[in-house]
Amino acid sequence: MSKRIRLIVNGKAAGNGQLRTLIAQARDKGHQISVRVTFEEGDAQRFAAEALGQGLDSLVAVGGDGTLNEVLAGMLSKGPPQEAMGLLPMGTANDFAQGVGIGPDNLAKALALVLNKTPRPIDVGLVNSRPFLNMVTGGFGSEVTVNTNPELKQWLGKFSYFLTGLGKLFEFQPIAARLNRGDQAWEGRLMALAVGNGWQAGGGIRLCPDARLDDGLLDITLLPENRQLGLLDMLDALAQDGLRGHESWVERRQAEQFVLEAEAPLHINLDGEPMTDTRFVFEVLPKALRFHLP
Repeated sequence: MSKRIRLIVNGKAAGNGQLRTLIAQARDKGHQISVRVTFEEGDAQRFAAEALGQGLDSLVAVGGDGTLNEVLAGMLSKGPPQEAMGLLPMGTANDFAQGVGIGPDNLAKALALVLNKTPRPIDVGLVNSRPFLNMVTGGFGSEVTVNTNPELKQWLGKFSYFLTGLGKLFEFQPIAARLNRGDQAWEGRLMALAVGNGWQAGGGIRLCPDARLDDGLLDITLLPENRQLGLLDMLDALAQDGLRGHESWVERRQAEQFVLEAEAPLHINLDGEPMTDTRFVFEVLPKALRFHLP
């Protein structure tokens, strides 16, 4: 059965020879594949919004986590979309793709998922009404992401985050914060946090290992200030083991909705896109999107 697919391609990936070959091969098999290529910030979201209601089966983000987030925002701009969503991972970290098993080393398999696999409904997270599909991170790691030079990121990939992180490590100060979840609350000095619809970020660290894409809940992981264990040791432990064995100095919650308030502006990162505020309202849209997954 032929499909009508719109690819929304990050401009950095547009010249990829394998991508062009795969598109040509799919067209030869009878699939109708149209392509839009981004040039500047906001293009992917606009292209996705414009594609709604055109009788397409699926919209496919071709790029990294940031492109994924922009396409998601465009697809939800008029409410839950009729079109399904897919992903060809061609970014730096590809955290969502790696987490769900869409390997960036096999674009042919990723495109075959879109063309042949029935999409299934998954949840979408919101923070201050902005959608995210994978994870929101905040605190130290997000400051690193915000301050990483884009040219260095393109040249060195994931290693660029490490270099920037070394420079920020001894400047970072914990932020006093309060999390309200119904009649329950947590209050303390926060080093970092993760709010997951998906379960991994930071290039593969499983910060929310119990998160599920279709359970109607967001998983919350808080990393409070720990005077006995320095930030460097904490980050090293998380990078090596994830949360396994370190539950004693990590706070974890699950919620459909909650509010996080910070005494100073807090940098967060949603699917690779930066945001700064002092008050964040998180909620989940249960099964609001159909996605082509392995």
